[in-house]
Amino acid sequence: MKRIIISILLVISLLGLSSCKETPKTLVKMELLHQPTKLIYIVNQDTQLDLRGGYLLFTYSNNETAEIPLSLIDGDPSFVMSDNVDFGNIGTYLVEIVRMGDLKVSFEVEVQEPPYQDNNPITIGIYNDETRVLLSETSGIFKNEVDVGVYSAFASREEKLPSGYFQKVWPTYWDAIEGSVDYKLGYELSFTLSSGEKIDQMILSPKDTAPIFDLIEVYIYDDVNQPLNHWYSHLLEKQMTEKTVITSIKLHGCAGTKDIVSPIILTVFTYNGDEDFDPITHKYRGIGSYSITINKSN
Repeated sequence: MKRIIISILLVISLLGLSSCKETPKTLVKMELLHQPTKLIYIVNQDTQLDLRGGYLLFTYSNNETAEIPLSLIDGDPSFVMSDNVDFGNIGTYLVEIVRMGDLKVSFEVEVQEPPYQDNNPITIGIYNDETRVLLSETSGIFKNEVDVGVYSAFASREEKLPSGYFQKVWPTYWDAIEGSVDYKLGYELSFTLSSGEKIDQMILSPKDTAPIFDLIEVYIYDDVNQPLNHWYSHLLEKQMTEKTVITSIKLHGCAGTKDIVSPIILTVFTYNGDEDFDPITHKYRGIGSYSITINKSN
């Protein structure tokens, strides 16, 4: 009788243990709950992905869920993360995370240029070529075969500059600025035609005058790199070198000048590289510029 009781108790105990055992759960779904905080990287500065702030959401076969920080999967052999982000080239890259072969999530990161900062040390101004008086607003005749005006750029905002040879006066201002040797001069012309079309032309060399030459003839000069008491003419494209400085600009009326109905905005600017121009619009975006308004006097 005692043996029978012991056997019954053992069966009951085993049944109890079996009823308390948990059903095995498996991972059935993986989702990207939160993207990493850092999705923008700087070319040639950042070198690896930063997964902080990102979270995965695991869902199991028993409907339980768990939030897993992305930073914890780095180095986990059960995860495979694509590593095709090229930190040396600008672009958009897809980062894919795979677990157990068929559970996948992905997000995009961008490698971008560094934020633009301009440390241009040059103060530039536009002066009447003859009087060397600083201009802000002036006027000119907008007629065929008539000069609208000749304007010179100096590294100054003084109201009036000394007379004398350009080759001697100009360097006393430009060369006094540390780092000026690395900079060049460019111009921009803006005006509106009778048709309503707005013209906005950048001029960095003689070839840039061609698109508007039938509206207004533009001639540019290097007054610095010329011998004293020597006649010289406007710059040609073949004459452009690394030492060329576009110090003056002449606007001359042509047949199409009569169609200019607005004042002409003439801007001079200093730049030392492609980064001083917007990568999309290609317009100057630096701090070293100065503009004057040329009103129509006829």
